[in-house]
Amino acid sequence: MIESAFRQIYRYVWETPEPRWVPDMVYHDDTFIVSYPKSGNTWVRFLIGNYFTDNECTFDNCHQITPDLHMNPEYCNEIERPRFIKSHSPFEPAYSNVIYIVRDGRDVAVSYYHHSLRKGHIEPEANFAEFLEMFNQGEVGNFGIWSEHVTSWLNQDEVPTLLVRYEDLLEDAQQELVRILEFSGVKIEIDRVKSAVEASKFENMRE
Repeated sequence: MIESAFRQIYRYVWETPEPRWVPDMVYHDDTFIVSYPKSGNTWVRFLIGNYFTDNECTFDNCHQITPDLHMNPEYCNEIERPRFIKSHSPFEPAYSNVIYIVRDGRDVAVSYYHHSLRKGHIEPEANFAEFLEMFNQGEVGNFGIWSEHVTSWLNQDEVPTLLVRYEDLLEDAQQELVRILEFSGVKIEIDRVKSAVEASKFENMRE
C-alpha cells in the first residue's frame, strides 16, 4: 500500500473542513506572499526582508519581518504596516493584495519530495513514484492539488494579484523584486534592490 510508507502526520484528512489562514486583522495596505509549498516563497520573503533591513534578514528573524501565517501568525500583530505576510492558502477573498508565486508543478513535486524526506514527514523508503501519486491527488500537506491551488488564484478577479514566476526569479531576480515593490507601493531604491538580491542568493542563504 502506498500509504504504508508515509507517516500519519502527512495524510490528508478529507472529512475536516478547509482551514482559513487569515490574520486577526487585514488592512488595505497588507501584501500577502502566497504560493503552493516549494515554489519560491522563502526566497521572495528573503528578497523583501533584506530590502527592508539592509540585508539583516536571516532564518532566525525572518518570521519577525514577514510573518508566516502557518507557523508564526502571532507576529502579524507585532510588525509595522505596511505588512508582508506569508501564506500557502488557496484563494482567500479576505486578503487585500497578493503576490502569487508559481513554479513548474513538476519541479514543485520533486522539491517537495526531497523536503519531505529531510523533514521526516515521509519514511525513508517512500519512493518518488509513491509520493507523486499522493501529490497529484492533493494528499500531501494541507493545501490541496497543485493545479487547483494555482488556478484558484489566477482565475479570480476579487483580490489584486501580481503573478511572479519562479523561473523569472531565476532569470532576473532584480527585475522581479522591482515588480514586487512597485505592486506593493514601496519606494524603490535600486542600490538597495541590487544589494538585497545579492544577499538573498541561495549560497548566501545557506550560509
